[in-house]
Amino acid sequence: MWTTEQSAALLLEHRRTLRSQDELPAGVVPQDHDSAYRVQDALIQLHMDAGDGPVAGWKVALTNPAMQAMFGVDEPAEGAIFEPLVYSSPARLDPKRYRHLGAEGEIVLRMRESLVPDQAPFTTANVSEAVGGYMAGIEIVDDRDAGADATIGLLVADNAMNYGCVIGREDVYTPAVDLAAVSGRLSIDGQPSGEGVGENVLGGPLEVLALLGNSLARRGRSLDAGAIVMTGSLAVTVWPQPGETVRWEVDGLEAVEFTLEA
Repeated sequence: MWTTEQSAALLLEHRRTLRSQDELPAGVVPQDHDSAYRVQDALIQLHMDAGDGPVAGWKVALTNPAMQAMFGVDEPAEGAIFEPLVYSSPARLDPKRYRHLGAEGEIVLRMRESLVPDQAPFTTANVSEAVGGYMAGIEIVDDRDAGADATIGLLVADNAMNYGCVIGREDVYTPAVDLAAVSGRLSIDGQPSGEGVGENVLGGPLEVLALLGNSLARRGRSLDAGAIVMTGSLAVTVWPQPGETVRWEVDGLEAVEFTLEA
């Protein structure tokens, strides 16, 4: 029987060495929701202790039904984003730092006010008042070859497979902005690779933010003022090859891009 701390330590080692997910021993990743998040909490703390922090924000994965179908799961999963892995667009990424890099085009929110556990439950109305800015962003994920074999327990425990993000210029958010209607287009080397609208992520980014606030509150965690929130892929994940450039264009926002070095 693996303890929470043992599972987290092994996951950290595998993340560091980019080992395939199928190399994880049986039973190391718990499959029930609460136990998997306890492993994630321990993993985040190990990253922080190793100097990989601070936490700059959170991502919410699998908020799009198309993404859920891709991974064969039926619920979202959140994970921490560490500050050193937040890149400004345009960025250049070293492919040697990843085993199987994926890119997801998203709407990113910046918190003006904190969401703390004793304020829960959160709704789209009260989280809207806590948002100060929004921007286009590309989440960087690495499934380490898990593919369709990924389980919700693995996604949760392994910090939702987040390996950072690339973000663009931040615009001021006001409730007059209909985030659910905002559309975006993803391309690789100029070739269309996917598109979607904000409504694709649980009905809109504010719905995702409320879900995240409530989930973090159940874990005794706050969503701090100044934090960014990646609200989920509007399209589906793309898997660029070395030498290719991924670009994400969102209506009304500065486009973002990164190049995976050859």
